[in-house]
Amino acid sequence: MTREEANKILDQVLEGYPHSETLILKCLNITGDYRTHEELRSERLDEEAQDQDWRARVRQRAIMVGRSKK
Repeated sequence: MTREEANKILDQVLEGYPHSETLILKCLNITGDYRTHEELRSERLDEEAQDQDWRARVRQRAIMVGRSKK
């Protein structure tokens, strides 16, 4: 299977045509899209962002700058 054929099958999957999971994984391997995001993402990327208002961030930054000047 060529890369172009694999891309056509993956396009069909996006349009809703049924294909086996094995075929989809094979196509993803051929196109280089399988497990790419897991290998490239940082360790804590899947955690939720902390709810912290901008004032708290500015206050923390001011404290850090003040400590660095001592």
